[in-house]
Formats: sequence, structure tokens, C-alpha cells
Amino acid sequence: MADLPAFKSRVHELPDSPEAVLAFITERRWGDGLPVIPPTAERVAAMIEPSGRAPDEVVGVLGPVDADVTVEKVAINAVMAGCLPAYLPVVLAAIEGVIDPAFNARSVQATTNPVAVMAVVNGPIRHALDINCRRGCLGPGWRANATIGRAIRLVLINVGGGLPGEVDKAVHGMPGKYTFCFGEDEEGSPWEPLHVERGFDRATSTVTVCAIQDMVNSLTTGVVKSETLLKIAAPVLATPANNNTMSGGGEPVLLITRGHAEMLARDGFTKASCRQYLYEHATVPVEALGDAEYPGKPFQPVDGLLRPLRRPEDLMILVAGGDEHYHHQVMHTFGEDTKSITRPIQPIQ
Repeated sequence: MADLPAFKSRVHELPDSPEAVLAFITERRWGDGLPVIPPTAERVAAMIEPSGRAPDEVVGVLGPVDADVTVEKVAINAVMAGCLPAYLPVVLAAIEGVIDPAFNARSVQATTNPVAVMAVVNGPIRHALDINCRRGCLGPGWRANATIGRAIRLVLINVGGGLPGEVDKAVHGMPGKYTFCFGEDEEGSPWEPLHVERGFDRATSTVTVCAIQDMVNSLTTGVVKSETLLKIAAPVLATPANNNTMSGGGEPVLLITRGHAEMLARDGFTKASCRQYLYEHATVPVEALGDAEYPGKPFQPVDGLLRPLRRPEDLMILVAGGDEHYHHQVMHTFGEDTKSITRPIQPIQ
């Protein structure tokens, strides 16, 4: 690459040593505690060039410090995270979602809740980038999943100002704050995938960002009836004192495998009827919270019952993971204070 762009970021001269780079970045709190790829001008230029985006293009403003997010800044963090250049459009689209006012990054970044940004990828780009949608999709072993999610987090820290312990006031934190990215198993689902539900063409690649505060696994190995599966999910959705139940709002997630989806479809369930069933059965008596009071979070019981959903359609149902119907995940969100956002991914030019 003969001519490098005129980058605006400050340049630091360091010894050619991984240990020296890590020590320098750690001292300035520019990382997540793990080793990084040094973001040299050559690497940042190589990260940006295939996308056709201008380095000084402003993607938006990211809170809580309300900093301009440029393509250059995102690319620097993508290099540090270990991304390939082909991943940058996914990271940029995810950041576009995070900076949407409805996502409410200012609160998500500063809350005492253990909220992580989950990125769900849909469309053909999943296969082009080898984003894992199947077995182990939430775990280690896939560069795309790991580094895309990590790049998003580094942008939140280094551009948005979400420093753990200072601005990020999470009492315990969450491992998902290191990285939290996977693809939906569209081929294993009998239903429309998430992005099609949200108005995009199936051939369009998208990323959806969602503020997740926990993940609860349910063992469903012996379940052979769809209604039993939903009966197991309902009380987990409505656990007392999670943000969705307390505020009666938000977009909790039910993550099922293709084995669950096939069983549900076989028994005549659609996403809509699953949502309706769980809306009706995911309830908790307000008495279960005793005399607890949560300032700023008034309970909204209906007939003495608290619900984690204002409407059935607020439940996000995703298909991903292995073939079996052995486990499903319920993920509660930050609640009514944030909305999940889906953005199209601009293809490599």
C-alpha cells in the first residue's frame, strides 16, 4: 500500500515487542486486558481500504462521552481486536446500531447492571465470513465471532468512554462484555429469520444489537412436546427482579436450536403463537417481590401479575446452536430503557 491516508489519530512510537505494546495500552486503559494487534497506520489502512469508506467519515456520536465515531477510530479498534478487513463492515453496522438514540448507549454504558452488547448477524455474510451460527456459537473458537464482538466492545471503551469501574459502573460485570457475537441459523429454522421479520430482504445482510443483562440455560433433554418446552421457558422469562419483569418492558430473547424449532413447527407453532403463549404464561405474582422497592422502576402489575413483555411481539426468538433440542437460552435485557436495533451491512466494494 503505497500511499497511506492522512489519519487524524495520534501516533506513538513503541518498541517492536508484543509485551511493550500490551504494557503501553494497559497503562492507558485502551484495551480489555487481553493482548492486542498493534494498530499501525499500515494495518489501519489495510482494514479500511476494502470497505471503500473514508477514514474521516463520521458514523455518529457515541455516549456517554458523546464522541464522534469515525471509520478510522472503528478500524483502529478492529485491528486491535484481531479482525480481518472483511469484518469491518459488520463492526461499523453494529456501531451504527449502538449509536441510535433508541439503543440508549449512554445508559447501557454507565449502568450498574451487567449489560453487554449482543450482536446477531443475519444474511449471506454469515457464510462469507464464517460466522458461527451452529454448535458452540456463543463460545470460543471462531475468529469472526470473537473479534467482531471484541471490536464492538473496544469501540465502546475507547471511543464511547465506557471505562470499567469509572464510567461503566456494572457491579459484577459480565463475560459477554469481552465479546458477544453470533449468527442466526437461518437454514435450521422453519420460520422467517430475525432480519426478515424486521422488514429486510432475506438476501440482505444485517446485524442486530441488543443490550443483554444475563443468560439462563434450561436443560430440555427429555422434552418431547412443544408445550412442555414453552412451559419451561415461561417462568425463566418471568424471574422476579430482572429488568424486563420489573419494568414490564424490553425485548427479552429466547434462543432455541434447530431441534427445538423443528419440534415446535411440527406441533403447529409459529413464532407468533410461541410469543403469544409465553406472553400469557410468563408471569410472576407481584407478591413474589415482597416489600421490595426499586426507585425509578415502578412495578406495572396487571391483575396482580408482573410480565416481562408489554406485547407478545416484543419477545425476540432466535434459532442458533447445535442440532439437538437439549438446551435453550433465555436472555433478559436492560428493559424498557433500550431498544434493539437492526442495521444493514454495507458490502465490501
